[in-house]
Amino acid sequence: MQRKRGFIYFGIAILLAGFILFTSTNPESAHSEAGGRIIGWINAVFFGNGLTQAEQTAIVGAGAKLFGHFSLFLLDGLFFYLGFKETALRKRTSIAFLLLIGVVLSCFGEVIQIFADQRTPAFADVLIDYSGYLLPLLFATFKNAE
Repeated sequence: MQRKRGFIYFGIAILLAGFILFTSTNPESAHSEAGGRIIGWINAVFFGNGLTQAEQTAIVGAGAKLFGHFSLFLLDGLFFYLGFKETALRKRTSIAFLLLIGVVLSCFGEVIQIFADQRTPAFADVLIDYSGYLLPLLFATFKNAE
């Protein structure tokens, strides 16, 4: 049962990785449109349409980094970690694979943007992505060290 659960976690992690890579191929206009709809709703519901355009743009930018980069990679790192943990692979092998998967996914997600309309890769985004991805592993390491 434990191994089966591990493969379910891997399946979720692979689906999340696919979603991350798919969104990397979307043109900037698609991201801007989605961000515009979300901030419009937030502005109306929470601020009574009182936010300036500059404030809305700043919130969308911060939200994109927090959700689009950090949080999605955090979830992906969590499910890959749980998958390796539940399938009981050797600990060193698991950690090496986790680190490698995170580097490849973070870099590839940005490199894909070279081919997406109006998108450019950014090294800072790779760092944000990878830090989100590593957080579950770091948390588990420190929790197990207690």
